[in-house]
This record gives sequence, C-alpha cells and structure tokens, in this order.
Amino acid sequence: MIEIPKLPNPRSGQAPRWFNVAVAACMVLTAASSLVTSLRTSATMREMLDQNRRLVRASSTPVLEFSTGNLTSDGARSINLSVSNVGNGFARIVWFELSLKDGPPAKSMRDLILSLEPGDGEPDIVTRTIAPRLFPAGRDDEIAKWPRPGAQDLVGQRRWDRLNKERFRLKVRACFCSVLQECWLSNLNGDVPQPVPQCDPTGRTSLEG
Repeated sequence: MIEIPKLPNPRSGQAPRWFNVAVAACMVLTAASSLVTSLRTSATMREMLDQNRRLVRASSTPVLEFSTGNLTSDGARSINLSVSNVGNGFARIVWFELSLKDGPPAKSMRDLILSLEPGDGEPDIVTRTIAPRLFPAGRDDEIAKWPRPGAQDLVGQRRWDRLNKERFRLKVRACFCSVLQECWLSNLNGDVPQPVPQCDPTGRTSLEG
C-alpha cells in the first residue's frame, strides 16, 4: 500500500523548502523570458527603423548626370549641354564647375568659347544658371543651347566647330545635397558620387548663365 505524504497545514508554519525553491525558479524563468522578449522586440524595432531610414534615404536621393549633343530632335545642328536628375529626390545644387580637362573652371559659357576661339564679337548662345538651384527629380534642363551660326557669321562658325570638337573634353564638378542634408561631390559622368559633410561654395567658380 502506497502512503500519500501529508502536506503541511499552511496555518501550521512555513512552506516546505522545495516549494520556495520552485516559486523562486518560476520567478527567475518569468524574468528571463520577459528579458528575452524585450530584447527581441527591441532588435525588431531597430531593424524596422533601419529599414524605414533606408527607404526614406532611397526615396530622397538625387543623382545628377551631364550630357552633351550637337543635333536637335528635328535634325538641326545645335550644341546642347544638359543636366538631368535621374535620382528620386530633390537636389540642392550648391556649386557647378565646367572646364576643359586641361584648363581652369569657366565663369560662363561665353568665356569658355572665347578661350577656344578668340576674336571680335560674342557668341550668340542661350545659357541658363544651374547653381545655386533646387533641382527636382526627373528634371532635364539645357544649361546651354547654341545653334550653328549661318554662313554670314564665319567667326561664329569657327567657334561653333571648335566647341563641337572640344565638348568631349569638357569636365564637370558639382556639389549637391538632398532634402535630408546629405551631400555629395560628383563629376556627373555616372561614377558613384563622393559623400562630403557639406557643400562649400567658397573658392569655387560656379558657371553663370
């Protein structure tokens, strides 16, 4: 015959030692479980915040590209210099330098043309200021447009032909920032921009329109 141990009467004194140990163990296990849950929740929240931060950055990062051509859509001969924002966010262009690869930055397109082909008169070229400017995503702007001069303007034709040849040696340097105040230094030719703390226009010869 198996005898069932008698449990002490709670009113008769302290609980047995095994009961106290069991209660303490349960409390430790509960605290440990709460700590693990809290750590996992915290890690999940950090991961979600990082993902949101990456999404916001990706949706607000500008990417600028420079291009040049010598024909219009209808086939007319015209030198065109353009800047496009192929990224996803606004670009605050702080400064924009344009030069020949072996020369200093030009103050304007007219100065650049006259440095290539000096002479009387100024080139009849249409230009647009590119910096400082706020440049939306998807924007494509001509910063210079110069139809080839007619036969009566021989100096203009020589200048146009010279720029048409030298435009492949044009070098661009620009510094721009996003709406999140992240800034980059770029040559606008498809290379990965270089992150910089800020864009300082001091000492820069930004191209004028």
